[in-house]
Amino acid sequence: MRSVGIFAGTFDPVHAGHISFALAAAKTGQLQQVYFLPEHQPRAKQDASDLKDRLALLEKALKPYENLEILELDEPHFSIAITIPELKSRFPNTELNFLMGSDAGYNLPKWEGIETILPEVKLIIGMRAGDDESDFMKFLAEHLPQARATIIASPKPHVSSSRLRTKGKRP
Repeated sequence: MRSVGIFAGTFDPVHAGHISFALAAAKTGQLQQVYFLPEHQPRAKQDASDLKDRLALLEKALKPYENLEILELDEPHFSIAITIPELKSRFPNTELNFLMGSDAGYNLPKWEGIETILPEVKLIIGMRAGDDESDFMKFLAEHLPQARATIIASPKPHVSSSRLRTKGKRP
């Protein structure tokens, strides 16, 4: 069965941490392709850069990698109810793997309908700086015991888009 990764996020801006994590996840998870799925209107970020700008940066950053691509959907937000059915129709007979940092993984129990998709998908979690793998696995076991997760060490755990956006700005 074909296996792909879906890496949803703001990517404002995309950086080496995103790329290195996607490449490590592809290798570890034996994924044929990893699709970067930029959210049009991120819920948690009111000041996100224009989608066209983020897409242009993503296109440039992913160009050297055959197995990394951009996937655009019509919905402005990633959601279980709308995004998952669309992904299933775009990728029939394909195992879906959701890539995310441990910071996003700690929010999974808050995702409306997460329990409905966990039996059908796998998670590939990159540990962010300051997060502990055993603590995260305990968290999953307690809050989402049906989750099938692979944990990988993020190759660049300290790199973050928010730090890059504020770099050089004075407080």
